[in-house]
Order: sequence, then C-alpha cells, then structure tokens
Amino acid sequence: MGHMGQTIKTKILDVASLSDDMIKQARMFADGEALARVDAALALVQEAAAVLAAGGLVAFPTETVYGLGGNALDIHAVGRIYAAKGRPSDNPMIVHIARAGDINELTVRLSPEIVKLADCFWPGPLTMIVEKSQAVPGVVTGGLDSVAVRLPDHPVALELIRAAGCPVAAPSANLSGSPSPTQASHVVADLDGRVDYILAGGRCRVGLESTVVDLTASVPTILRPGVITADMISAAIDRPVIYDPALRRHPYARVQDSSAMPAAKTGASTVSAARDSSAMPAVRGSSAMSAAKTGASTVSAARDSSAMPTARGSSAMSAAKTDASTVSAAQAGYCSPDGSYILSSDTGAQFSPEPTGMTTFSCLSPQRRVADDLRDAAETLSPKSPGMKYRHYAPNAEMLVVEGRRDKVQKEIERLRGLNERLGSKVGVLLFEEKAFFEAAHDFYARLRTLDDEGVDLILAGALSDTDGVGFAVMNRMMKSAGYNVVRV
Repeated sequence: MGHMGQTIKTKILDVASLSDDMIKQARMFADGEALARVDAALALVQEAAAVLAAGGLVAFPTETVYGLGGNALDIHAVGRIYAAKGRPSDNPMIVHIARAGDINELTVRLSPEIVKLADCFWPGPLTMIVEKSQAVPGVVTGGLDSVAVRLPDHPVALELIRAAGCPVAAPSANLSGSPSPTQASHVVADLDGRVDYILAGGRCRVGLESTVVDLTASVPTILRPGVITADMISAAIDRPVIYDPALRRHPYARVQDSSAMPAAKTGASTVSAARDSSAMPAVRGSSAMSAAKTGASTVSAARDSSAMPTARGSSAMSAAKTDASTVSAAQAGYCSPDGSYILSSDTGAQFSPEPTGMTTFSCLSPQRRVADDLRDAAETLSPKSPGMKYRHYAPNAEMLVVEGRRDKVQKEIERLRGLNERLGSKVGVLLFEEKAFFEAAHDFYARLRTLDDEGVDLILAGALSDTDGVGFAVMNRMMKSAGYNVVRV
C-alpha cells in the first residue's frame, strides 16, 4: 500500500454509474442494464472501501468537491492524508459519516441545534463543528477540543463510508493550497502516485466546499461560507447566526475590523432541504443574507521587494525597493520601475491611458510586501475550520480581482489584459454573469484549473456582488485565490 514519502501505484476506478440519476433509472423503470452498471460501480466502491478500512487513502466525489479520505479513527491513516496533500498538521479535517446517527460516536453532546440542522440539511453541504468525543484523535482536529462533521449527499461517498465501516476524515483531494478539485481529472493531476485509489465519479454538483458552522460558540458562527447561508441556518434553529468577522477582514491588516457580520434574520422555522441535483438547499420564508460592504483596512508595506512574485513568461522588470509605508488593503498598487505605487480609488483607477514604463502584474500586490511578522502571524494561527488559512485555493498564475460597477470592471479588465499582453504575458479572464451565483460556485475552481492548464501568467477576475449569501461564499474563495490582490474601479 506504500508508505509516506514513497510513490504509490494509484488505482483509478470509473464509478460514474453510481449516480442518483442512474439509480433512479434502475429503480423506476426496472432497467436491467442500468441496474447492472450500478452494481458494477458498487463493487468497485466496495473494493476501495476495504483498502480505506485497512489504512489506505481513497479520493472520492461528493456533491461539493472531491475529498481525500482515510479512516478518521486511525492516526496513521490521518498522517498519510497530511503527507499526501502537503497539508499543515494544525489544519483540522472534516469527518464524514454515512448516517446522521453516526455523529453520536464523534461528539459528547447531541444538542437540539445539531438535531435540527441535521434534519434540515443532511445529507448535504453543511459541516457542523461540535464538541468532540474521546474517540476522535487529536490529529484529526488539529489538537482542538472540537470536531467538524458532515454527512455528504453523493451516492459514491455514502457507499464508501458505509462499506468502510468507519468515519472518514476527508479534506479536499488536492495538493494543499491549490484550487479544490471538482472533477476526477483534477484529483489525478494532483494526487496520482500519492494515494491508493481515485474513484472517478463525474463532476461535483455544487462545486464549492460545504458551509462550516461552529456550534460550540456562544452564537452559532459561520467559519467558512457556502451555498447554505446564515439565513437558512438561522431559520432552521430559530436564532441568530453570524459570519466570522475574519471573513471580512484582510488577513494582513494591522488595524483589524472587529465588528461582526450582520446577524441573519430569524423567521421561518420550517425548512425544506432541496434534494434535487439541479437545486441547492433552500429555506422557505428566509431572506437573502445582506452582507455589509467592508471598508479598507490599513496594512504596512514590507521593507523590501524580495517577496514580490516574479512575472513568468513576460518581459516585465522586477520591482525595486519601495518607500511606501502604508497602502489600503482594499486597493491594489501598480508599480513603476522605481517601485512607487499608483493606487486605484473607489471612484476610478488613477493611471494614465498608456502607462508607459510600468511593470506588469508582478507588481500588483502591495500586500505581499507586508511586514514579515504580520505574514507569519496570518499563517501560523491555528484554524478551527478548513479554508481559514490565508494562502488557499490558489492557481499557479498570478491573480487579480477587479471590483466595482459592472461596466467599469469589464473596461478595466480589458485595459489590463491589453497592457500585459503587450508586455509579453499570457492573460486569462474569469468573468461570470452578474447574478449567476450558483453557476459561479459550480464553475469557479474548474475555470481556475483550466486557465492554469492553458499556461496563463495572469488571471483577471471580475468580482461578484457579495450581498448575496452564495455570492459572498464565491467571493471568499476568489479573494483567497488571488491572495487579496484587488483593484477597485
């Protein structure tokens, strides 16, 4: 089966026939051919489950993203997950279960809120952080007294966990820090030779990681936003739910915004969790989350330019030492060859129509010059949920988010694209329809990986409105992917 540090012969099994549609076809129409395909896929999943139960690693599809699974109660298997991903050991994992009742083994207290949320949203893209039991090894939780638990909504995932006979610790099945995988080819690209099995089950239905809600806090708090929003959770448990203030704060900010996100509105107590593969979970009577726009926070510029990324495949000059002392975290800088910044503003980008002598995107990141102590602090904090690290979901290419009114965003993206292409860089554009939040959630990671495969040097991404709950979740991933490189126009 291989040991940590050794190349493993990865078995890649096609289990796409074990899908809700194929199972429905087999059952409703007594379709013998469909039933045979389902049974064949089941046998392959059970083969992989036996390896997982014995301490092996299996990558598998869920409705959100592909996960990399190991026995959550086996510290050696969990250690192999960290090693395969190159994941920091203080970054907790989500424990996946096959039946809602299996959470009893993992927590010391089954609160009414856990029961209500499980009833409303499980199986589905909601992870609950609860007090952990002694059965859960500390290596799974990053040494915390809490554990993140989820019941996924995908037949392959559920059969794998059921057949393995153990809870499954499963972060996303990618190399740590890279875009999450939403199809099997992404997993193969990152983990072939590092894991025992990859179960290829088609594209993930949701495409964005699960919402993570901390139920151990005095007020239920969303630590990672997803397609299940604060309003939906609040309606289910009939009490306010907040977003972690850190979700709205630049990680390198010296002066931090300590105000919490607006509490979700309470109201409807009846919740309908969507089970249709074409729809996300919904709450009747709940209103969309309205997230307040955040102001710019102040960050300190670094003492030298050594940490600045180098432009790949371009003729850009490297940035010289800067004298800047502070820049706005909500603004992005453009460097001239002497290293001075020309900043954008809320009312319009402040540069000449033809900024001759300007460097390319290698100078678009003033926060990358931030003081070492702030950078290290952001990276060494012990997170309570996956996805809370600063460097996350990042493509190989440099990435810049353009924020503002739609027409201005499009115009600025075209201007920057032309400028960088004239300087020899290959530029990709990531721009979704203005209110296509679920489409953006579904396609975001796949589009990043496609642009990387195309070998682009720079990705220019148009920001979505984050006043919508799902839009807020997509923007959380987009900002982290771009390393908080933002230009506001």
